[in-house]
Amino acid sequence: MMAVLLLVGIGPASADPGQIEVFVTTGTTVSTTPADRRGIPVEIHHVDAVDRATEALSQGLPADPEAAAAIAQERLDARAHRDLEAAYEPLLRAYRLNIEQVPAIVFDGQAVVYGTTDLARGLREYERWRP
Repeated sequence: MMAVLLLVGIGPASADPGQIEVFVTTGTTVSTTPADRRGIPVEIHHVDAVDRATEALSQGLPADPEAAAAIAQERLDARAHRDLEAAYEPLLRAYRLNIEQVPAIVFDGQAVVYGTTDLARGLREYERWRP
């Protein structure tokens, strides 16, 4: 898939971005080596974390709706609530940045490269874009 650069916001672009965020789904591999070599922090966001969290909560529930509801209620303790809140964070971040598809690499919240998790390629696209 071809990487496409799309501006997310307007702002000054630095020689090296100060932060990189990568939006992916479970099982997608991201090598942070190119950014690590430059000392650029990289944060990986799994946008399907909510699916994984709800699957874990519903695992092994009986077919009877009332019995399933009772067991689910027991499982929704404080830790489960924290886990669900944390699972929604990548989706909320993607929404705030207007991410339209994954994979996506976001540089300083200013530019996004869609269609790749290859940070070396993403950095080349970013460098080509910046003035």
